[in-house]
Amino acid sequence: MFPVSLEDSEGAAMYRTINAKFVNGVLVPLEELRLSEGQEVRISLDDKPLLTAEEKLERLKSSAGAWKGKIDGDALIRQIYEDRRRGLPPLEDE
Repeated sequence: MFPVSLEDSEGAAMYRTINAKFVNGVLVPLEELRLSEGQEVRISLDDKPLLTAEEKLERLKSSAGAWKGKIDGDALIRQIYEDRRRGLPPLEDE
């Protein structure tokens, strides 16, 4: 998957993330690009291997309970809702 940066008809930057495969020295998109012929784009590569659904699930399961005894979950939830209500980000030093 790699993000594609392009400009719309008004010149505003637009970003999309697409999947591609590297084949015979060429990046081959795995989905329609919806670009005009000759249109230039900026490509940022993320070449880390994609995780399978099973790998993602295993990572999720391995993190279960990691916060147990380290934070008060109820207090964290209250703080999140309070921050949202006030519209302010939490302070860095708290």
